[in-house]
Amino acid sequence: MYNILCCFGTRPEIIKMAPLIHIMQKEPEIHFTTLSLDQHQEMLDQMLHIFEITPNHRLSLMQPNQSLTELSASMPQPLANIINQVNPHLILGQGDTAAVFQTSLAAFHHKIPFGHVEAGLRSHNPLSPYPEEIYRQLISRLATLHFAPTPLAKQNLINEGIEPQHISIVGNPVIDALFHILAQKPHLPPEVDHNKQLILVTLHRRENWHSLIPLCQTLRTLADNNPYTQFLLPIHPNPNVSAPIQQALRNHPQITLTPPLPYNTFVATMQHATLILSDSGGIQEEAPALGTPVLILRNETERQEAVTLNLNRLIGTDPDSVYQHVHALLNSPEELTSMIQNYSPYGDGQSAEKITQHCKQFLCKMNARKAVLTPYAR
Repeated sequence: MYNILCCFGTRPEIIKMAPLIHIMQKEPEIHFTTLSLDQHQEMLDQMLHIFEITPNHRLSLMQPNQSLTELSASMPQPLANIINQVNPHLILGQGDTAAVFQTSLAAFHHKIPFGHVEAGLRSHNPLSPYPEEIYRQLISRLATLHFAPTPLAKQNLINEGIEPQHISIVGNPVIDALFHILAQKPHLPPEVDHNKQLILVTLHRRENWHSLIPLCQTLRTLADNNPYTQFLLPIHPNPNVSAPIQQALRNHPQITLTPPLPYNTFVATMQHATLILSDSGGIQEEAPALGTPVLILRNETERQEAVTLNLNRLIGTDPDSVYQHVHALLNSPEELTSMIQNYSPYGDGQSAEKITQHCKQFLCKMNARKAVLTPYAR
């Protein structure tokens, strides 16, 4: 019997880890333990309910207006306490948050192999996305198993000196989660106006906080000049995001502000939308599989595959550029249709099964508790 500890703390992390949790919990030779670090507790609880997951352990470490330094400093000892209690042979984490980095570092300190789900994403700009780009690079130095979603992600790791035999291309389990939700035939939120083209907008990235007011003013202008559209914005609960958006966009008849949508409702909304404007990472993976074009409100993206295939377009955050790109697409059905392929380069819905099999093979080959940590780089 092998002990595996799976750690998560944000809404995107539980979405992407839920398929893996469900599969691993059914494996008779694995004792599977889950730990939530509750970085986004309210939004996380919503996801746990939708995916019917009850964490074995929870660490509620987030405080209002907490800095990255304060958050990071609060994690090491509580993580160490859980690791000592569970005594895992392998620790798993997904993505690029402070919690995942601290978990990978704790695994290293305990000489326990760490498996990184969604390994190898790179923007090659340490400040975009911030702080995730540096976190994911540091996690790659600490990880033993690298579960890359695409060949490009694998090549990024190889370019950084990670041995190819430690990298597995498995797709991204977010596509597994997406297919699971679609099978349930989710419903649209009642706020959707079925007589108008729906433009779904999400904004939350730290590096875009200074651009929120100009971007919102651009959205108002777009709505004014495209009267057949409805702009729907589920607002992130962080006050640094919600306050300026509510101030700039309230009381416009074509702009609808909502609290964060449940994931199943959000999937239905993505699928129904004519176009998505977003600075999110996960949406760049999900929307192509739903046949919905995405205009990425960033200057760089670590998910270049969909941009190369013209499923998504990177348009930055300059208000004039955003207006021109959105207005042009809304008034060119042929151009909009060229971005619709109902295909995602990020997986086939079998990622969790592939990751599970790789973990089992790894654990069968070695007594992980006595294993010498692998040389991560040449």
